[in-house]
Amino acid sequence: MQTPIAILCSSSAWGGLELNVLRLARWLKAAGKEVLLIGKAETPLAVEAERNGVDFHAIRPTSRYFDYASVKKMRALAEAQGVGALIVNTNADLFRAVMTKVFTHTPLKVAYLQHMQIGQAKRDLYHTWLYKKLDAWISPLAGLAKQVLQLTRLAPEKLHVVPLGIELQQFERRSADRSEARRTLGLPQDTLIAGIVGRLDPQKNQAMLLRAAAQLIHEGLPLKILIVGANTLDNKSDYQRELEILCAELQISESVFFRPFMQDPGLAYAALDVFVLTSEKETYGMVTIEAMAAGLPVLATRSGGTPELVDDGQTGILFDPQNDEGLRTSLRLLIQDGELRARLGRAGQQKAALRFSHEQQIAGVLRAIDA
Repeated sequence: MQTPIAILCSSSAWGGLELNVLRLARWLKAAGKEVLLIGKAETPLAVEAERNGVDFHAIRPTSRYFDYASVKKMRALAEAQGVGALIVNTNADLFRAVMTKVFTHTPLKVAYLQHMQIGQAKRDLYHTWLYKKLDAWISPLAGLAKQVLQLTRLAPEKLHVVPLGIELQQFERRSADRSEARRTLGLPQDTLIAGIVGRLDPQKNQAMLLRAAAQLIHEGLPLKILIVGANTLDNKSDYQRELEILCAELQISESVFFRPFMQDPGLAYAALDVFVLTSEKETYGMVTIEAMAAGLPVLATRSGGTPELVDDGQTGILFDPQNDEGLRTSLRLLIQDGELRARLGRAGQQKAALRFSHEQQIAGVLRAIDA
């Protein structure tokens, strides 16, 4: 009889992290594992879990990091269903998960699936105790894993590097996809389109692409911009409106197209010629991997985990954060050199196929928790 795996994520948001949690649940289920997803009721994650046929169990946390009622419910769930492993996805849930393990009377492994950089040293007594209770720490990149060893007292044997994966076949483009995708999205056919896919947020810095592109558009280069995404949930500012105002100030409104969040972003990648990532800090850009799988050349900021994903000059071009001129120069180069676009796109697609399939991720996660 197989041992169920529980996945915990109490986030109320709906973005890359939550999408990754849902994907992990679906992929483990498809691999033949019994999966329980635990999170807050009446959140986008709860809704999407039900829509995707994932067994969802609601908790109602009364505080951000710990509340006895949630721990009590998770302990009862683990004991009643014989859960063997609990995968945690946010720092806010770590203490809640560890306390569930402490109070549960049946064997329960706790694994932390890292989505964000640590940022500062956590070698104090509390974090040393907390991380000692973990059975596995899963980092998506070697650089992040190295940082974990430098900034914590985690036992090295508990650390595993498992890249987050995607369903590669969803992003592979056929020759007819480009024109059909543009018709569907209401985009012009005979021009180069560069774009960004992801939530609209100042930290994602979509404004940088608009500023960099404006001069090229005014020079008469055949360039249009596509921005796909919705404002960050619960963000008080309307960043899309700010971007629209910036377009008007730069006099490029007719050359910029905004499209809403897409559950399946493959259509957006199919419409693009160049993918751009302007985030100031991107721990692990899933959109970058998706764009590479779609065969797109990538222009991305040299920060966070991105340099491990994009090989500068081979699968894309890196530029410094907040360096509008660096992005403008790289974008100009790709507009003018179709052969370079094709070469970078092919190399990126090959790298994505070798390193970032969802089958590889599931195999790595199962090894880490020894399920």
